[in-house]
Parts: sequence; structure tokens; C-alpha cells
Amino acid sequence: EAAAKVKADADAIAKVKAEACAQAKANQALMDSGVRVAITNAKGEREILDDAGRAMEIKRYRSLIAANCK
Repeated sequence: EAAAKVKADADAIAKVKAEACAQAKANQALMDSGVRVAITNAKGEREILDDAGRAMEIKRYRSLIAANCK
């Protein structure tokens, strides 16, 4: 019973990581495409990402891919 619980937990973690991997790869592809991307800031306003913001997002997606896509 304990082994089954451990396996179920491991399967759940693997599923979450796979979904995070797929989302990060899709976002990375969007950033690499060069299209203008808008984000919502803390005030709820839309902002178009500038080059610095795009570079920051690309770095974040790369770290997510490294952590979740194994």
C-alpha cells in the first residue's frame, strides 16, 4: 500500500513536470518567434514587452525547461 502511494505521488509529480515542460517550451517558442507580446502588470494593465523584458522572460523559460524537461 505504501509503495502504491509513493508510485502515485511520483506519477503525479511527473505529470505536473511534463505539463510545465510543455508550457515552458510553448512560451519559449512564442518568445523566439519575435511577435509582440503583451503581459499584464501588477496593476492589471497590459504592457508590451520590450527587449529587456523579452530577454528576462526567455531566461526564465529556459530555466523552467532545464528544471522540468528531463
